[in-house]
Order: sequence, then C-alpha cells, then structure tokens
Amino acid sequence: MCPKNSNPRNRDLRIGQAAALVKVSIDSLREWDRTGLLPAGRTAKGHRRYVREDLEAFVRRRETTREGTRTVDAPGRQASTGANNRSACVRSLTYAAPLETGLPWEGQVAEARAELEIAKARDALEALNRIAREKAEELGRRSEAERERRETDQRLQEFKAFGCDLAVDLPVDARAQIIALLEEFVSARQFPRSVSTREAHAIIRGRVDQMRAQVVKAREEAEEREWAALRQRIEDSRRQDQVEKLVSHGRAVASTETLGWGYPDAERARKDIDRELRAQVRWNWNEDEVRELVVDILDELEEDEADEDADSEDDSGQPCEDD
Repeated sequence: MCPKNSNPRNRDLRIGQAAALVKVSIDSLREWDRTGLLPAGRTAKGHRRYVREDLEAFVRRRETTREGTRTVDAPGRQASTGANNRSACVRSLTYAAPLETGLPWEGQVAEARAELEIAKARDALEALNRIAREKAEELGRRSEAERERRETDQRLQEFKAFGCDLAVDLPVDARAQIIALLEEFVSARQFPRSVSTREAHAIIRGRVDQMRAQVVKAREEAEEREWAALRQRIEDSRRQDQVEKLVSHGRAVASTETLGWGYPDAERARKDIDRELRAQVRWNWNEDEVRELVVDILDELEEDEADEDADSEDDSGQPCEDD
C-alpha cells in the first residue's frame, strides 16, 4: 500500500509536494502562508496541507502576471551588458510584485480558506457523529451481552439446584461429590438456550442417577478395601503370633537339648539357634518341624566342634586315628 498523499494527483498535498508543484522552496511556501499570500490548511497535528486546485490556480495567476510584465518591458531591453542587467532587475521586481501584494486573487484565497474551514468542520462533525454512533452501538451490544450472561447464569444455577435436590438423600460426602460433578457438568455449552427446562431436567436427572450409582459403587468398593485391609492386618498379626509361638517352642527345645553342655558352648548354640529360627520359621510350620530344625542345627554345631577338636590335636602333634 502506498503512503497517504504519495500520488502527486491527490487533492491534498504536503508542503514538499506543494513546493515541487509550484517550483519554489519550502521556506517560500511557509513565508507565503504566514503572510496570507498562499494560505495552507492544517491537519489535526498542525501539519500544512495544500489543495491541488488552489496551487494550480496560484501558478496560473503567477504565469499570467509574469507574461504581462514581460510584454510591457520587452521594447525597453538593450543589447548591452548594462541594459541586460537592468532588464534582469526589472524582471525580478515584476516577478516578485504579484507575490508580495496578491491583490488580484486575495478575495478568492479568502473564500477558498473559508470553504476549507467549513469542509474541515463538516468532516470533524461527521467523524464525531460516527464515533458517537459506534459508541452507542457498542454500549448496546455490551448491555445485551451482559443481560444474556445474567440470564444464563441464573438458568444454570437453577439447574444445579435441581440436581442437588435429587441427591439430598445421600450421605454428606457422597452429596458433596455430586455437587462437584454438577459444577463441572452444568455449563452454558452443555445447556444452550435452545434446550428447554424440561429437557434440561431430564438430562440432569439421568446424569445424577448415573453419578449416584458411581458414588455408591465407589463407596462400597472403598468400604470393601477397608475391610480387606483390616482382615489382612488381623491375619498378619495372627501369623506373627504363630511365628513367635513356634520360635519360643524352638528356644525351649534348644534349652533342653543343651542342658549338659558347658555354659559358653550352650549360650553360643542358643544364640545361633535363635537367629536361625527367626530366619527360617514360617507361620504355617508345626512344632515337630521346629524341633527338627533345632536338632539339625545342634548336630551341625557338634560336628563343627568335633572338627575343631581334631584340628587342635593335629596341631599339637597327637596322632589321629583313621576313619
């Protein structure tokens, strides 16, 4: 897109474009504007603007005045250098004379200026009227949207209250879950204004019944999990008690079996047996299995002790019997 007034045929011209059209400097245009010789219009930001027709009329008047002045001065020109200089001065003066006075078109400029001001005022008034209409329309749209929003909110709140009343017989925690689900389910998207109240109530009733079944099922499953956990804890406690009983029985067997041992050996054997009982005994063992484990451990300890004694005799130089 070309910038505004980039086309030289546009009616409103900036000062640079006007200077190019009139073929003078920008400073000359500013001076003519201040003196009223060639007044310029102003934008809202104070920039000068020129009307192409005014500039073209201005150029035609200048050319007419210039040609008339040259026709009068032509017979008096001399061929000599001094005469040429005087003629150049005369042309310069006659060229500037109409620009300084501007008497032939002073009234037209004033009339054009008045018409320009009227046009500006008319444009400004139309712009204000357009803005006022747009503001009024926007205000009306906002008011209508706010009214529809309030009506929609009230309608949705009534639907939510209807759904809550359907769950009034449920426990507090289950009812709280249904209320939370209704807050998410009942929305303007789910229930547009095209859906009647009867249809909405039917949909909400079905949804609440579905949620009621889900809540009841979840509640029953939670209770079942709690009972299962409780039963498991009871069973674990029972099994632990059974293990403790079996370990105690094993200790008693170990104490009985080591009565004839020396104190250090018996104490060491009992500690080893207690450690093995803790590691190996399970809740579903019986006392005979525990006794068998204790006897096996004691047999291994006796064999180890016998091997140690044999090694000690070998180290002391005593002969050993063959197996």
